[in-house]
Parts: sequence; structure tokens; C-alpha cells
Amino acid sequence: MAILVTGGTGFIGAAVVRELLARGEREVTVFHVSNAIWRLQDVADQVTFVQGDLGNMSHLYDRVSTQKRIK
Repeated sequence: MAILVTGGTGFIGAAVVRELLARGEREVTVFHVSNAIWRLQDVADQVTFVQGDLGNMSHLYDRVSTQKRIK
């Protein structure tokens, strides 16, 4: 399943991303506003990072509309 984690570079978001990976999820996208991805440096090769502002609906819409659809 494709999963989009908003705020994934924050303290709680990074923990959520690690938990998803530990449970076997392979299509994890981290949507973040800053370029501070250091909290996920150890798993950076396992996730996709997308920079954008959640307050700007076009940033979020662009990411969700281009996300692969799983049938």
C-alpha cells in the first residue's frame, strides 16, 4: 500500500515512518516542509521525500494526484 506521511521529518513523524518500515511497508513517501531530513538519515534509501507545505493545498494535491494507484 502506498502511504503518505505528512510531517515525516519531525520527531513523531520520523517514528511513524520507522514503524511503517518495520511492519514491512515499502511505498512510504515523506511529505515535509523543511529540508531537515536528518532524523531519517538511516532509512533515507527506503523512503521517498517530497518537500511541500501542507498549508498550501496545491502542494498536497500535486503529490496525491500523481501517487500510484494500487488496485
